[in-house]
Amino acid sequence: MWNINFCVWIISNITMNLRNQEKKIELLKILSKGCKKHPAYRAIRKATERCEECVIVWKARVELNKLEED
Repeated sequence: MWNINFCVWIISNITMNLRNQEKKIELLKILSKGCKKHPAYRAIRKATERCEECVIVWKARVELNKLEED
């Protein structure tokens, strides 16, 4: 009986890892596109919040950093 539980645990971990990898890919795409108005902005520092695209890039950087910590 424990074999079934172990298999379910493995499948759930694999699924979670795949979701994390897909999320990282999406965030990296956002970072790679950057901001059209401010092409030099690479989200090293927090966005000034005057430009919506820069804020999106900054939020992607923060979320990616959180995923990398886990």
